[in-house]
Amino acid sequence: MQTRRLLKLVRVRSAAQAIPRDAARFTRRELREAVGWGDTQVKLHPSRLVEHEHGFFFFSCCF
Repeated sequence: MQTRRLLKLVRVRSAAQAIPRDAARFTRRELREAVGWGDTQVKLHPSRLVEHEHGFFFFSCCF
């Protein structure tokens, strides 16, 4: 259920930005805020999408 919610978020965000789904970029903070998840869930569900070949996840980071 949560993994599907994440996939929907990626689809909506990429459509809103008029970019291919595989070009959508998130920071972990953006993802946590968008779906209201904790850090463990933010790490788990993107990896599940990758396992099921629904996409690649790249998290931007600023130091």
